Amino acid sequence: MDYYRILEISDDADAAEVKRAYRRQAMLFHPDQARRPDSERFRRVQEAYEVLSDPQSRQAYDRRRKASVAVTVSRRSPILEVRSRREAMIREVARQSRSDRGADRVRIQCRFRGPYSI
Repeated sequence: MDYYRILEISDDADAAEVKRAYRRQAMLFHPDQARRPDSERFRRVQEAYEVLSDPQSRQAYDRRRKASVAVTVSRRSPILEVRSRREAMIREVARQSRSDRGADRVRIQCRFRGPYSI
């Protein structure tokens, strides 16, 4: 969970801005005050405010957040890996089909995207 996104504030928001954002969000989702109460969202807003209002916990949260972003960026996306494996498999099948049958074009049905022409 990104507490800054929950409270709809920037990363460099000061304590007064965090408090204003918390009150605004709390009024929107509070079970007793809101027109359409959402207790789950209200719980998230409270959790975000508890972390971001305390300077020590906010610093710890920012460090963890920065570390997780660095790890996420350094890892290769699983979607890209699946796509590259799928494309490699299609090329291999097409190569084998061409050599076996001598065909100029090979049509491969892929369950993810549909027909491929190679």
